[in-house]
Amino acid sequence: MTKKTLIILFFSFFVFYFFSITNSPIHQFTNHLSPVTYLYAYPPGVQQPTGGRIIGRVSNRTRGGIPMPRLEVFLEKYVNQNLSEKVKTVADAEGYFQFFNLPVTPEHSYRVLLDYQGVSYSGHPFSFHENETLETIEMGVYESTDNPENIGIQIKHIIIEIEEKVFKITEALRLENSGNKTFLGPLRFSLPKGFTELKYERGLMSCCLMEKEDGFLEKMPFYPGYKEVTYSYQIKYKSSHYLFNSLIDYPIDSLDLIIRDLGLKLESKRLVFIGPVQMGEKKFLRLSARGLNSGENVEIKISGLPVGPERYRIIVLFLAGLVVLFGFVYPFIRKKREKVEIVEIVEEGLTGEPAEIETGKTYEERKKELIKTIAELDDQYAEGKIDAKEYQKLRLKKKKILINLMKHRLVSNNTNVNE
Repeated sequence: MTKKTLIILFFSFFVFYFFSITNSPIHQFTNHLSPVTYLYAYPPGVQQPTGGRIIGRVSNRTRGGIPMPRLEVFLEKYVNQNLSEKVKTVADAEGYFQFFNLPVTPEHSYRVLLDYQGVSYSGHPFSFHENETLETIEMGVYESTDNPENIGIQIKHIIIEIEEKVFKITEALRLENSGNKTFLGPLRFSLPKGFTELKYERGLMSCCLMEKEDGFLEKMPFYPGYKEVTYSYQIKYKSSHYLFNSLIDYPIDSLDLIIRDLGLKLESKRLVFIGPVQMGEKKFLRLSARGLNSGENVEIKISGLPVGPERYRIIVLFLAGLVVLFGFVYPFIRKKREKVEIVEIVEEGLTGEPAEIETGKTYEERKKELIKTIAELDDQYAEGKIDAKEYQKLRLKKKKILINLMKHRLVSNNTNVNE
């Protein structure tokens, strides 16, 4: 073996050793991309293209990261964040793919994507860094399933505000796909009966949602990992009592219900009262439950709800106090008025022979009876059922009895006052 041959072999060994120990982007990618594949990506004798270059590999994470051969891989090209072109290549037998001759200026950006078992997978958009022309990427895919057995909720918050006979409710939850397959969905979100004003606030795309009478569905695939969503809605109530219920779609590790503190009475078999919570300038009451199963219906009976605008509650309480006070003093006012009315009738100057005063009935009963009798006499006379002479005689008699009755009551009242 000649000296020249030994030098070439030594240099080749040094290059291989260098790539195996350095922390360069090339080394980071060589966990999946072999140095041989990288060094001989272009056929020998062919001039290497200029510009940026993307080298990637597709692997199946459900099956331990094995390579996925012969899959179509797409590259979206953007100029100033506007899509300008979409090109395609096919991964080789070991799952590797490449894109060449890419502009590396700052206004150019790229995104790699592919489809597997009806699910789209995409990398994050990126641009080449300054003075760099190589980007390596690992594209992981999962097997798909429509079985929700690995779908759960780590924590769910239900926050209830109360304004003018309306519950304003916000639900925030952290979903988990604890399996190693992509859940095809749909994800189910049940809501209380009669909900309105549904708004999707975080982690949900309106294009892929379907609202139903009892909630809504999300048709996006759910990859293994976590997903945080927030949405809000309203429920109207009519009385001071309301039964709020929440159907559990997926197992929940921890559920918190936080409701505005307006002096309410709360009852629940499943939720445990934790205590008051201060949120800004408002006070809330917190209830909690752990280990909820799919299909459970958590109920809470709410009593003492305001049935009018909250700003009018003080006025309502004030008026209620006036009613109570009036009920206390009214008997005294009424007794004084009765004495004055009797005096006025006696002083009308009606005279004649003494009239009878019947006993055995209360003053009010006898008084009403006499007034009714006089009214009936007036009706009989108006209908021609009794002549004028008889009418005058009977009416005068009943009137004298009524006056004497009032006189008797007046004397009794004066006696009580003097005592």
